[in-house]
Amino acid sequence: MGSKQIRPCIPEIVSEKAVFFNKEEDGFFRRVEKITFRDVNLNKIISENEVVSSERYTIVTDEDYDHQMKYQDIDGNDKFLNFKMISDENQ
Repeated sequence: MGSKQIRPCIPEIVSEKAVFFNKEEDGFFRRVEKITFRDVNLNKIISENEVVSSERYTIVTDEDYDHQMKYQDIDGNDKFLNFKMISDENQ
């Protein structure tokens, strides 16, 4: 037998933050920050805000980087993408 549980009728708002990079047509990347406010009880999005940075980035292989993104390959191994901010003179 299960028990009856009643949820309160008040919204439970949480914020979720996601950071990712979008590739542009010229081959460089822009950092995007997306902040979402969600009501957990209803699973309803209250508001979203997306901020695209004005700085441009390129992928580097050395240890001199500004941002690092971690992902897993098909075998489950951890891999990293290193992004370095570029100045206007380097374009």
